[in-house]
Amino acid sequence: CTKVKAAQLWAEQHENGAQVVHKMLFDLQGFYLKLAQILATKTEYLPLPYTSHMSKIFDTLPPVPFREIKATVEKDLGKSLHKVFHSFEEEPLACGTVAQVHSAVTLKGEPVVVKVQKRGVARKMTADMANIRRFSQMLVEELRMDIGFDVVSLAKEYEELVGAPNPSAALQVPLEFDFEEEAKHIATMHEIFSSQPDDPGLGSEVHKSVTFPTVHAGSTRRVLVMDHIDGVPLVLRSQPNVANDQGEKMLVALFHAFGRQIFLNGVFHTDPHPGNLLVDASSGSLALLDFGQVKVLSKKWRIRLAHFFCHVARRDDQAVVAKCYELGMRFINGTPETTALLIYVLFDTRMDLDALNCGPTDPNGAWMANIRVQKFPQQMFMVMRVVTMLRGIQSTFRFRHLSSATIWGPYAKSALGLYMPLTTLRKSLSLTNLGANLNSYNEKAEDATAAGAARTEWQAPEFYKTPGKSLMHSIAVIYQ
Repeated sequence: CTKVKAAQLWAEQHENGAQVVHKMLFDLQGFYLKLAQILATKTEYLPLPYTSHMSKIFDTLPPVPFREIKATVEKDLGKSLHKVFHSFEEEPLACGTVAQVHSAVTLKGEPVVVKVQKRGVARKMTADMANIRRFSQMLVEELRMDIGFDVVSLAKEYEELVGAPNPSAALQVPLEFDFEEEAKHIATMHEIFSSQPDDPGLGSEVHKSVTFPTVHAGSTRRVLVMDHIDGVPLVLRSQPNVANDQGEKMLVALFHAFGRQIFLNGVFHTDPHPGNLLVDASSGSLALLDFGQVKVLSKKWRIRLAHFFCHVARRDDQAVVAKCYELGMRFINGTPETTALLIYVLFDTRMDLDALNCGPTDPNGAWMANIRVQKFPQQMFMVMRVVTMLRGIQSTFRFRHLSSATIWGPYAKSALGLYMPLTTLRKSLSLTNLGANLNSYNEKAEDATAAGAARTEWQAPEFYKTPGKSLMHSIAVIYQ
């Protein structure tokens, strides 16, 4: 009876809390609605009321008055609506954080959708991100607060993603508010998936299973015209009363598609929330929509990520943690075992181990709450975001066994063979300097602790400081 009463009290508390968070994010609008998108997919961690209320936000966003939409389209296209479209629906198909989508028919009789940017949204979202970044810096750098995660790097990455002026953003395309750039990336995706990979083992059928919209000529920075894809959201295939025999096949195809984007091409969609995934009613293929958030990786970071995911795919705990240290990640208060587990939570969708499937209210998840991620490479945040959102979709389907890292492993190995000659690979895998760097880092951490910082830093595993063994181990992993 006591347990039943406790469950009822928790259910009421979760419902009240979810309503408060829902109202707060809805009132704030701007970038905070993107946070709601992420929370809506966290069905494996958050109580049901939170994910349910966050999902409703996008059904309740008020549409922009049609007169504003009409004015933007006519100004950007330089013509009145009736001279460009045979018909243009005033009621929107969807209202997003950045844009509103309307159905239309061209003068040639082609059904299309027209994505129109909301007025003032670029200025508001850019201001939101600048404020979040400044606030994060104040908490961490000035007030010295222990947030538990490297929120400053996270804020900087999002600020660059939405196009805020930042000289360091040379490799991050600021296309959130530039639909011409979005159109270019959609064209890139068509080019990438129009042919099969050279290696037949790399999802050779993916190009037939995943599709993208086609952009029509005449699109502008604020107006994007695309062909109309008639479909239903992928997550509806997860409902108990809907046939779900193709669900796993579609998710596997989606994982393959991201492996190809990240490792072989270095350009990938970073916003795979449920609203951007449709099952095409005519072909049954999975359509990936909205390339407003795209990450561009340098060759150097493609190689680094490929090394890392080769180890993650093999579940080599020591090598995974060592590679994270090489990439610049720093963990506090974790054991070797719990640090490896946290890395798997961050970078794999696998959910068939209880330790990898603990929410904040689960007593078995205390180990995760104790670890502090002191440093997190900015270039890895969007990969983590993709994994997080894919895991949420996987959780909705209740497929616990699928592992994105396992599917991505062959793509990572192929990327290393594509971008690195064997001699360069051997040199890059030498861990002599890495061990020295780690020793230097840990000495500084010990000095800080001696000065009064109440923290403990886990030392790198011994094998990480033994270059000969580590080098041969890594080469064997990649080329076996």
